[in-house]
Amino acid sequence: MKKYRKMTFSFLRKLANGVWWLAFCSCYNVSAAFAEADGEELTDGLGGSREIVEKLQIINPVVTVAAIQNEFFPRSGRWELASQLSYGLGGDTYVRSHSVGFNGYYHINRYFSLGISWQKVYNFLTPEGEQSIAQAIQEYYADPSDPSRAFPEVNYLKEAGHFSFLWYPIYGKISWLSSKIIQFNSYLALGFGNLSLRFHNANSTQVGLGFSFWVTPKWTIRTEVLWHFFEARYHNQLSPMNWVLLGTQLGYIF
Repeated sequence: MKKYRKMTFSFLRKLANGVWWLAFCSCYNVSAAFAEADGEELTDGLGGSREIVEKLQIINPVVTVAAIQNEFFPRSGRWELASQLSYGLGGDTYVRSHSVGFNGYYHINRYFSLGISWQKVYNFLTPEGEQSIAQAIQEYYADPSDPSRAFPEVNYLKEAGHFSFLWYPIYGKISWLSSKIIQFNSYLALGFGNLSLRFHNANSTQVGLGFSFWVTPKWTIRTEVLWHFFEARYHNQLSPMNWVLLGTQLGYIF
């Protein structure tokens, strides 16, 4: 009988502790809602609740505590401007490229946005391209009237402009060095535009995958991979080609 009473008392004590924790969390949520209505900031603007973490840490200092909420900073109906640096792969065999550019996004809602981009492309020869041109120069000076090796035809990119449609299917938060919570979105991009090449212009289809990180409620960092599919002209014939961009963007939302 005593053992039964002891077990019952232990169960009631645990139940009381659970009810107390539930009441505490409920009261905090209510107070947070009223404080937010009055314009008071209880978070760091990105989902990190310093106040609730400090209170929970005082109650149980042995256990490490972290707390996050749902998506805190809305994008719907907002604009985002971003500068971009990219490194290019693919394209002409004899050339590698890097680019600088600007991007604009209009966020329709939390899942979809429209984008526009422009990039200036800078090119440099690969070791293979340098060797091929050097050999052609040597052959030309050896016999200018009938060189045995022709100069390679290099058709490099100069500028690129695209309109795109972006879909953000995944949203999450990560802890940065256990001191800050950073929100992020993964996104897929589909775009159409035009590439300016050395010899001609070409229509381009763009497909991309990227991540957008909210460093503050106003500033974002994007990392992305973009594939461009187009046709390039060599010796008066069009050949299918792809150009891959590995890019980083720094954006501002307003």
